[in-house]
Amino acid sequence: WIKNVVIELQFCPWAAKALTSPRFHLQYVEHSKILQMTEIAMKTLSSGKNESTTILALAPMHFDDFLDIVAIVNDQIENYDLRGIIQLAHFHPDYRFADAPKK
Repeated sequence: WIKNVVIELQFCPWAAKALTSPRFHLQYVEHSKILQMTEIAMKTLSSGKNESTTILALAPMHFDDFLDIVAIVNDQIENYDLRGIIQLAHFHPDYRFADAPKK
């Protein structure tokens, strides 16, 4: 999905480069553990000891739950004063443009 949709359709212009970077980290996370994982990542990134890194967390979940997680992670970015340091790029297969027909 990342290669066929996000990269090929150019949803994120940096995704292709990030995917091949040695600093790329892919983590499959259970829905119940996603907030714990992001908390650890925020602490690590806010310590200033980490160089540029791309983290892709895969956590299958319903769309509404996904939107809740996105809001919480954005709050964590603010709480750790990481706005401008971390760019949260989030994708979900159920995203639709407002005028797109329902599937």
